[in-house]
Amino acid sequence: MRFRRLIIVTALAFATACTEETMAVQRPEDTAVRPLPSRTLAVPPRLVLTPDVVILRSAGKQLFTATKVSADGTRSPANVVFSTTYGIVSTAGLYSAGSKAGSWQVVARDPVTGQADTSAVVLVPPDNISFHEGFESGTVGELFKVGCCAHSVRVQQEMQRSGLYSARAELRATDPVAGASKRSELRVTSGNIVGGVGSERWYGLRIYIPDSWQVDVNREDYQILAQWHNLPDTELGERYTPPPLAIWIDKGEWSIWNYWDPNAVSELTKGAPAAPGGRMVLWRGAFSRGRWTDWVVHVKWSYGADGLLEIWKDGQRVVSRTGPNTYNDRRPLYFMAGIYKWMWSNPGGVWSQPTRVAYFDDLRIAGSVGSYAAVAPR
Repeated sequence: MRFRRLIIVTALAFATACTEETMAVQRPEDTAVRPLPSRTLAVPPRLVLTPDVVILRSAGKQLFTATKVSADGTRSPANVVFSTTYGIVSTAGLYSAGSKAGSWQVVARDPVTGQADTSAVVLVPPDNISFHEGFESGTVGELFKVGCCAHSVRVQQEMQRSGLYSARAELRATDPVAGASKRSELRVTSGNIVGGVGSERWYGLRIYIPDSWQVDVNREDYQILAQWHNLPDTELGERYTPPPLAIWIDKGEWSIWNYWDPNAVSELTKGAPAAPGGRMVLWRGAFSRGRWTDWVVHVKWSYGADGLLEIWKDGQRVVSRTGPNTYNDRRPLYFMAGIYKWMWSNPGGVWSQPTRVAYFDDLRIAGSVGSYAAVAPR
């Protein structure tokens, strides 16, 4: 019995010694915790519904598009199911508004992954704007004069078509600069009246060019008689650009110019907005001296494909165009009627007719419920 106990004790001692020796010669890296190989988890594409916000009027329409955006920015079409909290949306994403004003939603949902994105739809009530200035008070009323001198803009009775008064604009080559250039104009300052991106407006006015108006034979002879001008997004670093829409007299012809740009910040290249923006002359035609010319303009202001522009001269439609017609600006437009001749700001010019005179009357503006008859001069 003692012999067996001695063998057990001796065996335990030997095992302990071997364990201590083994531990003494082990290297630290043999017992270190080794990390598992790293694996990059795939990020699923993100579902995006555009546009994210739209403003529509009763019975308005808007096409929504759903795309999948990968982590690297790659976009691809998404198969989704559309739904809306008010109105009708087709399987292709075409939304048709109802008649009830309010804030609603269009939802795109991936039936496989369950991902969803939402766009806001704001339905606004009918636009019942109505504005008229016929100068029958003997003043310019709510309009604002932009000119240097007493002769620049005044209300008078020497030339009128309807009523007793009209506005007379006179610009001289020697006039001091007004509003950063040579101009004698009347301005409608309320952006709510004039409208801007997303709004629909009807405008009417009449312009009289006297017999004394002659084409300048010495220099390029062009001036603007009516313009719908944008306000740049200066907080984005944007500068002033040519007006999106203007009626010119260019070397003895009426001409109508249009500029547009969907870019958030417009930059001009050789006088035109960079692509996909652009400019074009919508129409040219001879003008008659010694008589009134009546204009009606109908615009759905947009920098996208849903824009509309129609213009009538003396009851005849001379412009009918769909597509972009203005800049991508946050602020509404303003309207000016008068004589704006920037060439006279250039020093050293010699002009064969250094004075211009024109008359203006019956300025009307109506909103989306307006019509040709509502604004046509009479």
